[in-house]
Amino acid sequence: AEELSRRGIELIDAGAKGPLWIKNSVFDDRETRRVIYIGEEPSSEHRDPLIDLKLANPVFIADQWSLFLDEVGLGSRPDLMDYAKKHTKFFASDMYRTRLASFVRNPAGETENTLDLKVLASVFDVDDASVHSILQKAFNQSQAGHDGTGMLVDLELHHLFWERIADHFEYRDREPGLIKFARWLLISDLEVKIPAAGNLFSGLHKGDSGAAFRFCEFWRNSITGRKSYKNWSGFIYSNEKNSFDKLFSDLDLEHLQTVNTFPVENPILSLLSVQLLHAQAEAKTGLLKKIGDTALARKRFDFWLDEDRADLYQTAYSASLHAARFFEAIATFHPEGITDQEQFIDAYVDSWQEIDRHYRLYFEAVLSLTGIDFFTDISVKIQIVYREQFLSRLAARWIPLSATPEGTIQKWKMPHVRSQNDFYAKEVEPCISSGPNRRIYVVISDALRYEVGAELTEALSCNPRLSASIKPMVTNLPSITKIGMSALLPGTERSFPDPDTLLIDGISTQGMEMRNKILSRSNGLAIGADELLSMKREDARALQKNASIVYVYHDSIDAAGDKASSEDATFTACRTACNDLEKIVKFIMNTMNGSSILITADHGFIYTTDSVSEAQRSSVVQEVPGATVNKKRYKLGQMMHPCPGGFTGSCSEFGFPGSPVQFMVPNGIQLFHFVGGAKFFHGGMMPQEIIVPLITVKTDNDALKNEQRKEPVETGVLGLPATITTRVVSIRLFQADAVSENTTARTVKAGIFLNNTAVSDVQEALLNSTSSDTKDLTKQLRLHLTGEHFDQKTDYTFILRDADTDAILYEQTVRISLMILDEF
Repeated sequence: AEELSRRGIELIDAGAKGPLWIKNSVFDDRETRRVIYIGEEPSSEHRDPLIDLKLANPVFIADQWSLFLDEVGLGSRPDLMDYAKKHTKFFASDMYRTRLASFVRNPAGETENTLDLKVLASVFDVDDASVHSILQKAFNQSQAGHDGTGMLVDLELHHLFWERIADHFEYRDREPGLIKFARWLLISDLEVKIPAAGNLFSGLHKGDSGAAFRFCEFWRNSITGRKSYKNWSGFIYSNEKNSFDKLFSDLDLEHLQTVNTFPVENPILSLLSVQLLHAQAEAKTGLLKKIGDTALARKRFDFWLDEDRADLYQTAYSASLHAARFFEAIATFHPEGITDQEQFIDAYVDSWQEIDRHYRLYFEAVLSLTGIDFFTDISVKIQIVYREQFLSRLAARWIPLSATPEGTIQKWKMPHVRSQNDFYAKEVEPCISSGPNRRIYVVISDALRYEVGAELTEALSCNPRLSASIKPMVTNLPSITKIGMSALLPGTERSFPDPDTLLIDGISTQGMEMRNKILSRSNGLAIGADELLSMKREDARALQKNASIVYVYHDSIDAAGDKASSEDATFTACRTACNDLEKIVKFIMNTMNGSSILITADHGFIYTTDSVSEAQRSSVVQEVPGATVNKKRYKLGQMMHPCPGGFTGSCSEFGFPGSPVQFMVPNGIQLFHFVGGAKFFHGGMMPQEIIVPLITVKTDNDALKNEQRKEPVETGVLGLPATITTRVVSIRLFQADAVSENTTARTVKAGIFLNNTAVSDVQEALLNSTSSDTKDLTKQLRLHLTGEHFDQKTDYTFILRDADTDAILYEQTVRISLMILDEF
């Protein structure tokens, strides 16, 4: 009062003066400044004698609730006083008031309904005051199977929370709880894709399944919500596993793939395995292709509900993919019409080697699987088919082209296929002779057969800085390490005076020291891959300073396969070899500044994963007159004669003119003995043993200009309406061209967006048809709208992207009007 008096302001206590006296004082003397103190407000505006003064002059209210409203930005809204009082415990918290203030942007437009969501958003500490964000946070902070919203009860906001849930989802429950609601949400989400789902579950409340679907899409596709979604989905699934498993077991493959709500990988894999065997038995190549495409799409999937088994599922789908591709390739395998060696080699390289590759990749996947047993019958079938329908038929056609009826193997007659004997003269020498200071690197990987080299070439080609190409090269006979390694070295005179001695210009070719000695005569050097990769940059560059040829020797496949104790790891060793060789290429390019690399092998191999039977033992007697070296796949000696079950040849016709040494190899894939392991072998004349890759790798500037790059197939969209009237939108994608030697398959992804936010799920499709039939070049996608509200006047955008590069391939503006028909 003293301070007011000092400032010339009159203080009037309304409790001491009557309202009439106060009004007369104010109206009679309008010049005097006054503060009217009202200690207790009337219970109603209609009974307030000073209401006219309050309406005409500024009013400052200093009670607790008014201060709270003022603090959150609602000081101008005394009509919300009752709302604040109703939620006393919430407004009593400094933290919650601070959070609520951040949501109040337009005080005049706030209502109790709008404040409800903002109050809940403040409690759950989310940035977006929406039912979706609030509910997701509720699940995030609640362990699956436990209701972690106890603070709502403490704040007396429990009923408010469930009222907003009821309004949004049309979900009514007299005693609502997070666990029961999660069950309803997830089963309702499943019902959208599988309408029969709801019939299997008792006590399921009614509600808006469309709203449930939209929230679940938001929940599982949210970076912050995905983990809790997986946990809750797993909890609900495990509680009623029998019912879900019964439902999924009755679904076909097409419907199973639409399920994102619960884990369906096991039923999908089970169905794939059944269909694989059926399609193989009936030779249904179309179904095999579809199964392979399905497995590939699932393998690329990035949302695994059973996260702990994600790697396992990807491996299982990889096995399914390669099983399908294997059977598909076998169905088109017809070697019987081949009439000469060169035609045979071309057919193997262009097509048949894929059978070996899919066989290898299938068992590489299956042998690493634990806890998934869908592949037992498929593995047995693949083993039988590989031996009887591939290897046996391959041998039956190849051997008559390579040996006389009397059992004599003659010199290769393949003028257009590179011979290992010509490797140095026609591949290495021209490179270093093409200009001054030229250097070439030769990487020799022991037992790198052609199909493994083809996979390596594809991997290297993915590097935009490199150009990689492959062609076949045939080895000498027998296809063994010491002969293959010597054929790749430079030299004028190659001699093989006896089975134990192999010389180039009088120097032994055995061991790194001797190979270094031979290479030094041509300004070259030899080094092991492990030693090279362990070098520092300066040491590696110093090593090659005075050399124009660097031979790098690598050994992982033969090192594993040639021992009985480790031959079962052959296919794993092939993967290791590819990884190692990629590292070597990068090291040469980056550390040694190399620009030209040749990758090849001394020989290939054959490996079968099943147990070797006596039928694979050669009928040739163990002791052959004249043979001094007796291995499981070949014999070396002098004066050997053909005998039933064996084929003989002279080394003089296979790289060593004048050599008296002869060799013998068994028929087909037979072995002379089983000592030292019998699943992995080489030395004979089967294509897998004698055809090795010759891979040329160059830097982009050297080779890319002249290397024709395959382009992915072009694609477009059919049937997309200008106005979308249903929540499920069917769209047809067309593939402009068939996959061919000039085009590759393309994976695309499609969705509907508002600015950069998806308002539908994003679906992927693999465009890989090799047919020119219009029907085969068209694929259908079904997009599900996931947004809650759509403005008929807003422009949305359908976008089709390349899944690998994210480049936009097609886009179209659409409007969304769900007033005509709403499928939910």
